[in-house]
Amino acid sequence: MFLITSGVFVFLGVIWIMFKIATVFSYWKNKNVYTGKPQFPFGNSKNVVLQKLPLGFDVTELYTEIRSRSEKYGGYYNFMTPVFVPTDLDLIKTILISNSDSFINRVSANLLHSRGDQWKRMRLKIAPFFTNLKIKQFLPVMLRKTDELIRLMEDTPNPLNVKEVLDRYTIDLIGLYTSSVDLETMKNKDSELERQLGNFFNKSIVDTLFRFLITIPKVVRYLKIMTFNKEVTKFFMLLLDDIVHARNRSKLETTVVLDVLTQKTFNGGEYFTRSEIVGNLATLLLAGYETTSNALTFGLYELAYNMELQEKLRIETSTLETSLEPFSLLDKFLIDAQFSETLRKYPLTTINTRECTETFRIPNSNIILGKGSQIYIPLRGIHWDPEYYPNPERFDPERFSEENSRGRHPCASLPFGAGPRRCIGDKLGMMNMKITIASLLKSYRFRLHPKTRSPLDYDAKAFLLQPKDGVFLNVEKIR
Repeated sequence: MFLITSGVFVFLGVIWIMFKIATVFSYWKNKNVYTGKPQFPFGNSKNVVLQKLPLGFDVTELYTEIRSRSEKYGGYYNFMTPVFVPTDLDLIKTILISNSDSFINRVSANLLHSRGDQWKRMRLKIAPFFTNLKIKQFLPVMLRKTDELIRLMEDTPNPLNVKEVLDRYTIDLIGLYTSSVDLETMKNKDSELERQLGNFFNKSIVDTLFRFLITIPKVVRYLKIMTFNKEVTKFFMLLLDDIVHARNRSKLETTVVLDVLTQKTFNGGEYFTRSEIVGNLATLLLAGYETTSNALTFGLYELAYNMELQEKLRIETSTLETSLEPFSLLDKFLIDAQFSETLRKYPLTTINTRECTETFRIPNSNIILGKGSQIYIPLRGIHWDPEYYPNPERFDPERFSEENSRGRHPCASLPFGAGPRRCIGDKLGMMNMKITIASLLKSYRFRLHPKTRSPLDYDAKAFLLQPKDGVFLNVEKIR
């Protein structure tokens, strides 16, 4: 009798679970919103979680399908969590800009993903350090580190593993910008800092699964998942102490980001917690070095692939004295278009996430997003849409000429996002990339090495968009 009763309960439990799954996976169908066929337990994320596709490429595929149906939005399942995917640029503008207060949140407690008042508080304190004036004050340091990069390349035998060298260069730059302390990663190929930063971008299936889970608020709260694992967190706690001590010993009068994080705010003597300081320091390093290094790597690849374009860019920048007129780079068409096209073809992030902070009705529809609803902005899908960029697989800086850009929707190019949560370091990043490329082209000519696959394959295990097998270039000194 006991076995029969137990069997009935197990049977009813299985039926209940199957009903719940069916209910969850019918969410978009019940709203008459197109979505791909979900699979338990992954939803639509199976190919990315199992590392068969790079992160966000499944959303790009969904974007293409939605657009082929002439729909303005579709649905996605991140495991069993429904996600709204807008594809219409006016609707994306509504979410990111016009009604940004309804979609201001992301996930987890750092500058990238802090929420509500916490985000506003942090952004208010850090924003003054990313103005044109602050960047201009930093230029002598940037040029000094660029000279160091040029010497490092000269001492490195061919073929040059571009990403490995640029990682060390950009880590040092971001460290100097945020703390005025030289982390000296370029001088130490096997530095512990580079290893720990690399730990955050671990490439196992478990790490990929973790990255999906931290986008589900209920899972984060229930399992108390942290953005950084214990080893990385402990390392950055110790690194913070070392940087603060070095900063105090230097007695520099220039105020940097770290100073406002470690001092009282102007609002009632309120302190940032140690966790907030460490989280934001780590995030600024991670977001600053990896994205800039990736963009420079892809940019150099395209210049090495197209030697004619490389020579044109060398001619344009050869007349500039970057140490005296760095901001004149902003007025040069080709170098600006070069990086606009690089960030179009190789977006820093393939998707941009938002969370609804209040009930919101999608304009001209019956779709109502409740508080807590998740949104994926399909950046790569937009950047590779042939309606906006014909032959999107082709690298063509002329797309961003004044004539070709005229009339283009402002949300057709979103390399740094848009609205209040636009990347805080976009100006610094663009200036850094332009000065780096201009300086390198004066000293070197870059050619593809046979180890570099062309066209590039993408690493399905990577957190951000990266070439699968690296970019290796032959570097020739210009006499």
